[in-house]
Amino acid sequence: METSLAPVIQALLNTEFAKPYKDEYVYVRCPLCGDSTKHHDAAHCSIWIKPGQPLIYHCWVCEESGIVNTNFLQALGINDIALFNQVGLYNNASKRGMKLNTSFKYRPKEKDYIIPAIEDNNINRNKLNYMRNRIGVPFTYKSIEALRIVFKLTDYLKINEVPWNDRYKKQMYFLDLNSIGFVSGTRDTVNLRSIEKDPKIRYIKYPLYEDGLESEQLYMLPTGADIFAEDVDLHITEGPFDILGVFFNVMNGNTNNQIYAAVGGSAYARVFRFFLRKGFNTNLNVHIYSDRDKTLSFYRKFIEQFRPWVKSISIYYNMEPGEKDFGVPRNRIKIEKAQEY
Repeated sequence: METSLAPVIQALLNTEFAKPYKDEYVYVRCPLCGDSTKHHDAAHCSIWIKPGQPLIYHCWVCEESGIVNTNFLQALGINDIALFNQVGLYNNASKRGMKLNTSFKYRPKEKDYIIPAIEDNNINRNKLNYMRNRIGVPFTYKSIEALRIVFKLTDYLKINEVPWNDRYKKQMYFLDLNSIGFVSGTRDTVNLRSIEKDPKIRYIKYPLYEDGLESEQLYMLPTGADIFAEDVDLHITEGPFDILGVFFNVMNGNTNNQIYAAVGGSAYARVFRFFLRKGFNTNLNVHIYSDRDKTLSFYRKFIEQFRPWVKSISIYYNMEPGEKDFGVPRNRIKIEKAQEY
């Protein structure tokens, strides 16, 4: 292990239920989930200690991960200012000068968020048929729920005891009637997509917390990936229907160390930073499925910024005549790799 981190490592080992693992990890009890009630006397949160990389934590029970920062150490009961400074300096040095906001926010997870069962009625049948026709997949209500998709926002807020956001109270009826909600991977946001033919507003990002970060708004399919795997494929699209099209019609439902994320626009730098903060450093093969209106020059700036952090970046277009993106059935996708970096 890094000798310069010896005091930090010792402080981690002095926390309750901590234990070392060879020269690669220190296990500590997760400050977010406590390693679950079933394992109250154990430690399942790894601190990944790798030369040249920031200190990364990953809990194998609640699946939270990110860069170790002052808040994380304090949540473990460590209150040594000198150690805080040492960790900060080490992380900054190992980040090669790149500014990454650390991600740990001490919000204890009292319960898992529940996706409400979809009631069979005319409104929801219309939404189900829209999704079937849009992606060309025979979705059912159950398969929609498994994808963390919500047909009625007010049902989701009620079952999870989340108060209505004052900003959208007057719109709730129309959001329930005309929108499909995609719950963000961090459960901080419901990304609502209108299914009206010519909506005034196509997308609404409905925040569940006042202190939610913009980077936590992205919709991710619940597939999962091993943060320590040598190769992880990150698939990125602009919209949620596009990522569903990629998952079902391009990747044929492959979930083996695959991450599928919809940015909710074209802020790709935001999603890159999110996964870098989560600890996926140098092991990502990034696949961007671009809309046709974005040229390769559009991606040049952030590729230059992020290329040193990933294994590869590839950009694809749907070249089927008359199509502009990947949120369509399989027979309307003609994928072409435009560039690989």
